[in-house]
Amino acid sequence: MPDFLQRLFNVRPEERLPLDTVGIDYAIDNRFMEERILPLARDRGIGVLVYAPFGRTWLWERVRGHEVPDEATIWLAVHYD
Repeated sequence: MPDFLQRLFNVRPEERLPLDTVGIDYAIDNRFMEERILPLARDRGIGVLVYAPFGRTWLWERVRGHEVPDEATIWLAVHYD
C-alpha cells in the first residue's frame, strides 16, 4: 500500500472522517493505480473518480493541429483559459 494511503488509514478512529471517494490520475500512460489503488478501493468500498483518462500530454499531442469535437476541449477551456 502506498505510504500516503497507509497514513490515511492509520489516523486514530476519533479523528477519522469516512473516506468514501478518491480522485486519481488513471490513464493509458499511467497504470500504477490499476495494480494498487483500484483493488484497495474495491476492497474497502471506496468510490473512484478518474482524472485525465487519455493522458496528460502525449495523446493530445497526436491531435494537435487537427479538428476535434467541441466536447473534447471543454475540460481544457475550463481549466486553462
